[in-house]
Amino acid sequence: MGVANAAAKVIWLQLLLHELGVSQSPSIVICDNLGATYLLVNSIRHSCSKHVEIDIHFVRVYVANGVLDVQFVSTKDQLADTLLSL
Repeated sequence: MGVANAAAKVIWLQLLLHELGVSQSPSIVICDNLGATYLLVNSIRHSCSKHVEIDIHFVRVYVANGVLDVQFVSTKDQLADTLLSL
């Protein structure tokens, strides 16, 4: 769900920049859940993912069209979580 929320905000910003005449390359959405990244890139439907199916399809369409690029980053490498580990 977090990736879908981030993707919706990124898509909104892309549309705003397009209206302003700014060209952009595919935006990168970073996720720390390896299973979620596999579900977004792979089009095979998994039986354990029924409750997040709408979110997955929403993001998967933009990944397939080349608008978004979902990449994995491990929790240890996240800069936003450095204050939590103190």
